[in-house]
Amino acid sequence: MFNRNFYAAQDDRRFVVGYALDLGFRVFDAYSAPGQPLSEITTTASASLLAARPAFKLYAPNTGPEPVITRVQLDESEFGPSAFEYQCNGWGLIGLNFGGVVGLGGLGWSTLTTMAEARAARWHAVEPVGAAPSEWNWPAVDDAAIKMFEAIASMAGSAVGDSPILAAAGQLIKDKGLLYESGGGLHARPGLG
Repeated sequence: MFNRNFYAAQDDRRFVVGYALDLGFRVFDAYSAPGQPLSEITTTASASLLAARPAFKLYAPNTGPEPVITRVQLDESEFGPSAFEYQCNGWGLIGLNFGGVVGLGGLGWSTLTTMAEARAARWHAVEPVGAAPSEWNWPAVDDAAIKMFEAIASMAGSAVGDSPILAAAGQLIKDKGLLYESGGGLHARPGLG
């Protein structure tokens, strides 16, 4: 299992996704907007990068089966006639989630994560979506996640602990005086997480 945090503001997102594309990853929206199709991201001009807190799934070729796109029913009383979304699934996909504004103007962590094979096997027994976890090359999945995180870290100008800070996030942190890390993000005052 791989789980690393970093700080990225909106202007950093296209560089991170650009690196993923350059490294040969296929990049998918983790889920679609209600009633809309799910997109594969092929360019850093994707509208998905402008969402408040976008989430993506990275597929490293030759690590396992192709991603599976599933339709998920949503609460019709909340979402109306478009009460469904699509999700990108695959036990060995790498999650790339960008943080956004948290608390009173703080900046939340962005994360790069994979699932552990044992955990995937437990979940697959309950909800068998797509191919079995045994069909994934788990060391290759973790290697791909490490390679992606190294690319992210190479863009960083500084860090908070083990969490690299990308350029636009660094400027936002400076402009807003975000000095305190708690609750999964940086804040201007202590104890807001």
